[in-house]
Amino acid sequence: MFVYIQSGTHGFGIAEQFPLSLHFPAPPMSDNSPYEMSQICSVNNGHTVNVFATWVYSQGGNAGDFNNITSWSVKNSNGLQLDHFSYNPMSDIIGFANPMVVFEDDANWSGHIPAEVFDQAAWACVDSTTGGNNTGGNNTGGNNTGGNNTGGNNTGGNNTGGNNTVTPNTPPVVSNVSISPTLTTVDDTLTCEYDIYDEDGDATVATITWSVNGNMINSGANSLSNGYSVGDDVTCSVTATDGQQPSNAASDSTVILPTPTTEPSDDGGLLPALGTVGTMAAIAAGVFASRRKDE
Repeated sequence: MFVYIQSGTHGFGIAEQFPLSLHFPAPPMSDNSPYEMSQICSVNNGHTVNVFATWVYSQGGNAGDFNNITSWSVKNSNGLQLDHFSYNPMSDIIGFANPMVVFEDDANWSGHIPAEVFDQAAWACVDSTTGGNNTGGNNTGGNNTGGNNTGGNNTGGNNTGGNNTVTPNTPPVVSNVSISPTLTTVDDTLTCEYDIYDEDGDATVATITWSVNGNMINSGANSLSNGYSVGDDVTCSVTATDGQQPSNAASDSTVILPTPTTEPSDDGGLLPALGTVGTMAAIAAGVFASRRKDE
């Protein structure tokens, strides 16, 4: 499912020329383009933003026909483009039971606006509990006088609607991203831990991405058990969304240590081999010197 959040402002009624449609410029997705979008959330129905969606089917699995770098645009019924978007790599959705691609207007972004992907079956509309500040003017009729016949001074009341305030949405904040265990060896399963705070109390969806030496190898799981070797730099990056705005990106990195080897001691026990201890100490020193958290 492709979900378009229309939070931006478009001039000359461009955004009101329905139906909106999704257009892919490159084959094979362009073969069945355009895809007509249906409105699933509406400001007129009391939701915070207008949201549109459409299904884009592919062959050969849930990443199927998609190019790894996939771009598309949203146009109105007159063929005028509202904005254009992209996602890279689309292979991130491989393994998703319910792949969803979410993209939102961003007037401050130059070029293709990056989308996000989620393993989510349906989009939940967010209700707006309060309307705008609707105040009628102080309507006063003139002092109407005709000949010797003078009408009264007709004054309408001061008609004021309730002072209804819209509380702006606050995006969620991701913090305290950390990889455990602290000293990670090649045989360890790594776990990415994090905190998400949403000031408005909105439900949030997190996206976790694992990279090894700067190359992404996994997205969606909070643990990783393979794909790295001794000395590799492994990074866990976390973003979140409340369905209206994306969060900041936060991450943590760790260097993979060798698994300690053992050798017999004088009392029949086992001690770590000196070579292993020296190697782990050197790498561990580097870990603590370079381990970083990008909040």
